[in-house]
Amino acid sequence: MTYLLIVLVGVVLGAFINWAIYSWAWFPRAISPWSKADDRALPRTWSDRIPVFGWFGLRRETEIHGRIFWLRPMLIELLFGPMLAGLFWWEVIELGLLPSGAAAGMPPGMLVVTQQWMLIMYLGHALMMTLLMIATFIDFDEQTIPDAVTVTGTLLALTLHVIAAMMMPQIGSPLCLPWATEGGLAAVMFTAPAPIETKWLTPMGLIVGEAIFAAWCFALANRRWIMRKGFVKAIQFFAAGLVKYETMLLGRFRTKVWKLLVAIWLTGSVAIAAVYFGLGGSAWLALLSALVGVGLGGGQIWAVRVFAKLGLGKEAMGFGDVTLMAMVGGFLGWQAALFVFFLAPFTAIAIVLASWLLTGNRMLPFGPYLAAGAVLTVVFWDAIWNQWGSGVFILGPLIGAVLMLALVAMCALLFLFRVVEQKIFAQ
Repeated sequence: MTYLLIVLVGVVLGAFINWAIYSWAWFPRAISPWSKADDRALPRTWSDRIPVFGWFGLRRETEIHGRIFWLRPMLIELLFGPMLAGLFWWEVIELGLLPSGAAAGMPPGMLVVTQQWMLIMYLGHALMMTLLMIATFIDFDEQTIPDAVTVTGTLLALTLHVIAAMMMPQIGSPLCLPWATEGGLAAVMFTAPAPIETKWLTPMGLIVGEAIFAAWCFALANRRWIMRKGFVKAIQFFAAGLVKYETMLLGRFRTKVWKLLVAIWLTGSVAIAAVYFGLGGSAWLALLSALVGVGLGGGQIWAVRVFAKLGLGKEAMGFGDVTLMAMVGGFLGWQAALFVFFLAPFTAIAIVLASWLLTGNRMLPFGPYLAAGAVLTVVFWDAIWNQWGSGVFILGPLIGAVLMLALVAMCALLFLFRVVEQKIFAQ
């Protein structure tokens, strides 16, 4: 009955995913049965809104939306439920995220607490994967990732870390993935595998958390730096871009982007301070862990974006990839975000090569492969962290230097690729 209930909830979530894919996109389309029908279509009926089965009736709109437009949304609703049920079995029942054999010697009381921890973690991962599904298919359709997904997801991740830590303060943050210690199990906090330093409980930790949140809000603003007409004009264009553009809220209310971002920044800054001064302890460390995940997750993609542009002389990835990775870092932490980034290219290689050979298209979105890397990181966390990945973090502060050298090397290789490509295609 538990698995059946999860499958049914997953099917309903699949219907929500389809609605969001076609409603939150840059160019909304009247495909979801919960959206307003196209002017050329027959009125929608109650049977059209039955998950999975309703798409057989909506095939009547083939001439409007395309020959097999209904197949993908039907499969999303059909498969998302079993996927969530399988994740529940793996995380909560099998305790598959723990080190191999860790559950065998647990006393019954510890086993119950661990399963409660895993249940909370599973709910967080299910929410993250719902948002990743929406972002993935919008990115496939339009090569964009809407802020409605990533901004909402990041704020939810920060909030859920605090709530989860309040529910199980003995663990620190039940949304942080687990790792093995000599004394048992612990959550991967932002300092793991090193011990938590007391300085992060001081005002220094508050300053770091507030700075990361402010930088994230600023990154969401419309920023344009154009030097063609000189430095003074560049500043004027930059300032105008910050205050000029509008956005749509809930599909009906228009507001200036800067007003919305200022509201998010002020509300979030007060909430961060409230957690620090009012709750402290595990709740504060959990929130700071999520904030560091947002900063490092999004920051590494932002850095890659900048260095790739220097090497190729053109945009290599959109800013939606930055906000998507910030969201993933908020859910999983910065250590997992590093693994997600390095796993993503392996998930993309086969598809990119096939598309290039068959269609000649090399401009495939990177967001879906970041999403796939996040799912792989969660499912195979034992092998990724507990068996070999944690050794990477023994480097401590040298990790930053290694990443910077890798970025410089990537820039040089992309520049070389750019030169070779120009030589080949110029002939």
